[in-house]
Amino acid sequence: MIKKSICRAALFSYFINPLFYCSAVFTIAFVSFRFFLVSKFFVAGLGSSDLRNFFSAIPFASIVTIPLLVFRLRDFVKSDSMPFSPFSKYASLGFSAFCVFLLPVALLFSIPLSVGAFGIVEGGQIATGFAGICLFACASCSLAVFVFSAVQSQSVALIVSFALLFGTNFIDVVPLYLDVGRVLSFLCRKFGFSFAFDSFSKGILDSRSIVFYALSSCLWITLASFFENRRLGKKTSSLTKVLVALILIFVSIGSEKCFFRIDFTKSKLYSVSSTTKNLVAKIDEPLRITYFSSRELLDVYPQADDVLEFLKDVSLSSSSISLTVKRISSRDDSQKIAEYGIRGQQVKSDKGTKTEYITVYSAILIQYLDKNSLIPFAASIENLEYDLCQRIRTLVFENELRVYVVIGNNLSQETRYEFVEPWLTVRGFSVSVLDDLTLIPALDDCSPRDEIVVLGSKSLSVEQCAAIERAVMRGVPAVIATSPYSVDIENDWSISKNSGDNLIPALNSWGFAFAPSLVQDISCVPLVLESADGASEYQTMNYPLWVSALPQDGLSSGGTFFWASPIALYGSSRATISSSAYAWQQDESDSPDFPFVISPFTVQKSAKEAGKENGQFALCATTDSVSGFYQTGKTSARVTVVSGELFVDSVMTGYISSERAGDFRNFDFLVSELLRLSGNSDIALLMEKNGSSKQLFKITDEREFKSARFYVLFIHFALLPAFLIGLFVFVQVKRK
Repeated sequence: MIKKSICRAALFSYFINPLFYCSAVFTIAFVSFRFFLVSKFFVAGLGSSDLRNFFSAIPFASIVTIPLLVFRLRDFVKSDSMPFSPFSKYASLGFSAFCVFLLPVALLFSIPLSVGAFGIVEGGQIATGFAGICLFACASCSLAVFVFSAVQSQSVALIVSFALLFGTNFIDVVPLYLDVGRVLSFLCRKFGFSFAFDSFSKGILDSRSIVFYALSSCLWITLASFFENRRLGKKTSSLTKVLVALILIFVSIGSEKCFFRIDFTKSKLYSVSSTTKNLVAKIDEPLRITYFSSRELLDVYPQADDVLEFLKDVSLSSSSISLTVKRISSRDDSQKIAEYGIRGQQVKSDKGTKTEYITVYSAILIQYLDKNSLIPFAASIENLEYDLCQRIRTLVFENELRVYVVIGNNLSQETRYEFVEPWLTVRGFSVSVLDDLTLIPALDDCSPRDEIVVLGSKSLSVEQCAAIERAVMRGVPAVIATSPYSVDIENDWSISKNSGDNLIPALNSWGFAFAPSLVQDISCVPLVLESADGASEYQTMNYPLWVSALPQDGLSSGGTFFWASPIALYGSSRATISSSAYAWQQDESDSPDFPFVISPFTVQKSAKEAGKENGQFALCATTDSVSGFYQTGKTSARVTVVSGELFVDSVMTGYISSERAGDFRNFDFLVSELLRLSGNSDIALLMEKNGSSKQLFKITDEREFKSARFYVLFIHFALLPAFLIGLFVFVQVKRK
């Protein structure tokens, strides 16, 4: 099928022509510009090691480069002197264009390597991404070859190729902006080249996408052969055309009915875990899952397709589970499902010159016997398995997790801890926020099946602290986020030492002691602040008092600790989260008004500058036994202490969040820790299925980061283009 003689001649024509080198330089420059600069890879808080932006840029570059590459083969396309069948000729020419297109793509492997120096890059995503690029390029080259074979004018063929590749890459987003109707909306997604490529860029090998690209390649080469035969006056029998059409149709239909999806992501984000399989295997009665989605959902949230695929996999994991998909297509449908508590989400939709808000649905209703549980809106796969498991466990096994939240520092729940209750509720907990009147009675009545969260402790009375200790010593799990210091973040960021904190002595008795210092770390949060001299200029600087804990066991995505004191451990307590090995301590001064230097402009940025030794310090610790302070005795217990009362503070969450999304990693850790303490470690692991951390955490020193950024940009915008230019010069010299 592929003729070596044609390929050799075509490849030789490429390597001696400057058009190939120009297209290769363009591919490298365009993809690098889009990934590093447009996606703001180097901007603090916005950069990500997720390679989807990298892989999605290559198809966009191909809109220009593939037509140019096939244009170089125009003499071969129209040649009648080749002693080969039209199919072999065009297959060989398409393969030649495919090979030279992949040369700059292969050089772009330097991008994943560069990203790996800043953060965690998943090998599975790299493998499937490049596999998808190969399949995409094969189909695109075949399409361009067909256009050049069918259109007489080569300049017109070039323009048509540009237009068709542009259309196949963007046709799947047309329903976002134009009201094309249900059928056309489906066809736009079905036949869009970039839509089929989406699964590869995520780290999934989907046989349906493989078959789509393979059939597309065969179709365009076959059509080119038909046009060639017609140009030469040769007839293709109607039977042949019908057989080819039937084969393509039946293979396409069969690939939709019988397919496989292999999840190559490290966390198996798109696969059903053994935890879920073991849970549903214990279900005795039928459990019904109904997925309510609107027709327009995929137009707005293309990733919602993964939700349905995952629900199908869950239903196949147990004979007790049935799945029903219901499309919400009318006002009557939406009113009918409102009785289940299902509410749509309004999203902005631009249809031509008209902007409107449409209501979309993506709700999951779980029914068991006469009980219901609802996931009100699931637009993506993230946290979906966790939400399903939590609701199934509560629904079937009546294992509800109750959490009592104690705010012990006089900060307002509505303004400072406003996310805590809704976050825990969404994650499947029954939450009660206690006040001064209900705290002691509620904690005295709670059982070891309940849990306690304490946020700050400086305003708790002796009686309230004693009630907390009694509950802990009865076996009630507790997560306590507190510190011996308080920071006035709403005013001047002044820091003061708490006096009369009645819980700190109890923590000391339990095995947790706070050192009279603050942890500083080169792994920290960068701040964008106005210049200290009052000039209307902004500068970015590392703030080592906001420690950015690196991903580690129990904190897979990392987290942030604000003005944290190191925890000294003794007894059975042990560290669960630590700073980096390049942290140091700022000791408390003798001045009661200014115990620490905390100004971002004057605080020491390194251990060397502070005259300290580097070290690693405990930021969070846990114990499985405590010795009473307010009551005598020692008993088994489950307690985790987090250094810092602002760990899940709303204002601090706003500071560390980016313009794209909120940073709720601390809240996820709180959920995971509550699950672990309650003996649900397997469910807690599902919280980590969002994948490994995508943050750029490996280079924490500001100067090292700038140096690495310079080398990365130099490689992709200077060195690689220079290599291609040098290769062109070398070839030209050798020819002479």
